[in-house]
Amino acid sequence: MCLCQLWAFTGCVDPIAENKPEEELLLKASTENVVLSQQSEQDEALKLSWGAGSNHGTGSAIHYILEMDLAGNNFEAGMKDTLGKTDSHFISYSHKELNDTILPYYWNIHSEEEKEYEFEARIIADVVDPTVDTQISNVVKFKIKTYKSRQLSLFMLGSSTQGGWTISRSTLVLRKEDSLDEFEWTGKLKAGEIKFLCQSIDNMWWPGYVCDPSADPNVNVSMAAPEYTGKLAFHENDPGGENDIKFLISTPGKYTIYLNTATLEIKCTLLEMGDPQLFLIGPATDADWSLDAIGAYEMDYADKTFTWEGELNAGELRFVCQQSSFWPGYVKDALNENKVKYYTDVPPDGEDLKFNIPAAGTYRIILNIETLDISIEPTGGTVIPEDPDYSQVWVIGSATEYDWSWDNMGRMEQDPTDSNRFTWTGKLKEGEIKFPLDNTKDFLGMCVVAKEQDNTPIGENLDFAIEEIVKNNVNGADRKWAVNADAAGTYTITIDFKTNKISFVKQ
Repeated sequence: MCLCQLWAFTGCVDPIAENKPEEELLLKASTENVVLSQQSEQDEALKLSWGAGSNHGTGSAIHYILEMDLAGNNFEAGMKDTLGKTDSHFISYSHKELNDTILPYYWNIHSEEEKEYEFEARIIADVVDPTVDTQISNVVKFKIKTYKSRQLSLFMLGSSTQGGWTISRSTLVLRKEDSLDEFEWTGKLKAGEIKFLCQSIDNMWWPGYVCDPSADPNVNVSMAAPEYTGKLAFHENDPGGENDIKFLISTPGKYTIYLNTATLEIKCTLLEMGDPQLFLIGPATDADWSLDAIGAYEMDYADKTFTWEGELNAGELRFVCQQSSFWPGYVKDALNENKVKYYTDVPPDGEDLKFNIPAAGTYRIILNIETLDISIEPTGGTVIPEDPDYSQVWVIGSATEYDWSWDNMGRMEQDPTDSNRFTWTGKLKEGEIKFPLDNTKDFLGMCVVAKEQDNTPIGENLDFAIEEIVKNNVNGADRKWAVNADAAGTYTITIDFKTNKISFVKQ
């Protein structure tokens, strides 16, 4: 490392003033105790200033050299910074410069140790005229305590969080005020798993914190044990599956999670019980037996009763209580097909009985966890829930190349950064258009339809038109948007379920 490069950031040399007044070469330090801090890393930590010295009337310039070394070394090693000819008789260092650059470079001091070191400094004034003796300032002493660079941001992700396993939607865990090591978050969690990353950039899974494999890998919080204390394990890179142990949230509710990245302590406190959860799983669902894919099959809960309405395939079906494990869960009662049995772990042989869905179609499922009664009935048509699933949106209609073919619908693209936004770009001709929210092959199914019958957002106003979305096809009202012949062309259509707006923009 070139010294001129190393010290480029410490100050600039002012224009040379060669006629120096008589002034004592007195060195001063801004403080005797420097406690370096990551929180103040850009602030000034140490300033050394000195008198000009004297060229004894020769008119010669004075060259300055700053020497700094560990106390007791008699300046035999350490830093010898040639400052050259300058009228700026001071030099300052930020917390970060001392901690991350200067101390490691000159003395191989590693800040991870967080120790205090005593230093000495002096200024050498060398007059260009060889008849003038070199001047040496007084020696100043000061102590410097280093800091360990710590993680300043943490992000929580996992099936327990609202963002799931999508890193860009992970939950920020705020650092506690006046602390570099302590983080705390309060909010609602579902049953499932969590871990902690040091950044929120998609596909960057490390560095991060998981459960210490030597500790209990489960955060089993219940009313009987409302607080869990465990240990974190930090990994710079992927530690392999056997060491990538997540924390398990087995009870939905409101939590406070405290983490200390210095002591690697984690504390999880249940503040308030949440509603229980139940998910459908099995070949009768599109998730099959994949726990990672059952989020679309979460049942609604109210008053001891879970309900679910939607499309099922022909095949087996049972119920799990979280997205991270197959048990606890509910299976079919061997003695009564209208009852379920609850198991906290794998049932005995012959008792892991599934329900059978005989044919693909739309079903309504009602399960009471108090009476253990269950009802699985076909609805005879597409069921329109109060809050539709906005995970998929299609394009259909005579104004499109797909016409009214359910087997040849266009699919809108979901914005990877905003799950509420869907877009489609293509050619529209004279005709009608609407937007199904599922592929039920039912013209009276769940669709995004126009606010009024024969509504024409793509008419005279060709460039930009927005209308409110009627979320459900209520009472069979099949309201489409109409495209006039003179409005034909290429359009980008955007649906935003957060604002309940739809826009048609002609390209």
